[in-house]
Amino acid sequence: MEESHSNLPDDVDALRAIIAAQADQLAEQALKLQSRDTLIDKLKAQLAVLKRSRFGSSSEKMDRAIEQLELALEDIEAAEAEAMASVSSPIATSAKAKPSRQPLPDHLPRHDVTHEAACSCPVCGGSDH
Repeated sequence: MEESHSNLPDDVDALRAIIAAQADQLAEQALKLQSRDTLIDKLKAQLAVLKRSRFGSSSEKMDRAIEQLELALEDIEAAEAEAMASVSSPIATSAKAKPSRQPLPDHLPRHDVTHEAACSCPVCGGSDH
């Protein structure tokens, strides 16, 4: 529902409908964010428990579990950072899409060089036959 300010309707009911739709979207995103935060907190708590019991009888198993939880936590945080970056700077992403080099000027000479393939044996594909 991203509309420019000049395209907004003058009708009060239409404006209320736009506000209600935006409020619904905001509530939905807040719910998703809350569930993601809950998952992150749960993973951090599990990680803390595993770190405390790291030097127990089965420390090798704990080390693997800790590594897996740390990887999952890093993935979630990286995805969150990407989402925040894409939301906060749509201009920056369009700037990244542009090539960094300018094309060569037209006045420079261009020479096409075609390299012939080495002779190869039709049976084995080798070049020494």
